[in-house]
Amino acid sequence: MSDAETCRDAIERFLDRSWMMERTPLTTLNGHRTALNALDVWLQRHRAVALISASASDVRALFESRHWDALTRQFEALLGLVTRFYESLQECKFRSDDPIETMINQQLSLAASTLNAARPARDAKPRRGFHFSGSPVL
Repeated sequence: MSDAETCRDAIERFLDRSWMMERTPLTTLNGHRTALNALDVWLQRHRAVALISASASDVRALFESRHWDALTRQFEALLGLVTRFYESLQECKFRSDDPIETMINQQLSLAASTLNAARPARDAKPRRGFHFSGSPVL
């Protein structure tokens, strides 16, 4: 089975699961099918990878593309759909990782390292000992 066929099969399983578990209307499912297949076609043409096996850098390239911008005008909540798709692939043990989660972790790590690099070093202050007395302070 080719990557394209495997991806279409995974998309159909995701849509079936959405219909059974969430009772997603058929018209919505058809829109989701169209959107996910369009994303898969773009990734295969421009990144030579299927949507189901895309890495965080592939997904980042997709998000930064004009194609993504065009699709978000046609389909509401496209990011949420893609996020749910990758979560579903993880839940079904088709993938062990989530490229969107990886992308978020990379961004958080980069932001933290940038913040730490920009923060001035603190001078070490001598610690004072605590003095306890037996009588309460009024």
